[in-house]
Amino acid sequence: MARVLYCVGLSPPVRAVLLTARALGIELEKKEINLQNGDHLTPEYLKVPILFLGQKEIPKRRVDNLLDGFAFLETFLENRKWLAGDDMTIADLCNGSSVISVEVIASRVPVTLDNFPRIQEWVNRLKEIPYFEEINKPGLQQLGMTMNENMDQ
Repeated sequence: MARVLYCVGLSPPVRAVLLTARALGIELEKKEINLQNGDHLTPEYLKVPILFLGQKEIPKRRVDNLLDGFAFLETFLENRKWLAGDDMTIADLCNGSSVISVEVIASRVPVTLDNFPRIQEWVNRLKEIPYFEEINKPGLQQLGMTMNENMDQ
């Protein structure tokens, strides 16, 4: 019997769980939570944190934190093909689903991977994994649409 994953596809951690489950051959039954309909407020679901809290732009300190994190990751990948060495691990799947989100938030956050060539190479390796794009692409698109809808209001 498949385990049930209550999820919102735009969430990088949800995509990390889906990638990990696929890599490990674990079957999951996905149950999408519709935040706009208030699914997350019903007793049967855990409360999902609110992403935007009415903000129209990402605070500068958050952007700085992101850049610091990318600088650390860039250095970390200096002598490695993957985060934990020469082989892809769950660490790559979990972190990759978050890092790749820069592709869709770039219009809102002044951060790209242009100054981080090792991260770019690592992301390209992740995209070569057959199921990586299959699982990430729908969530990335949903994240981009949700950001634009919520931040433009």
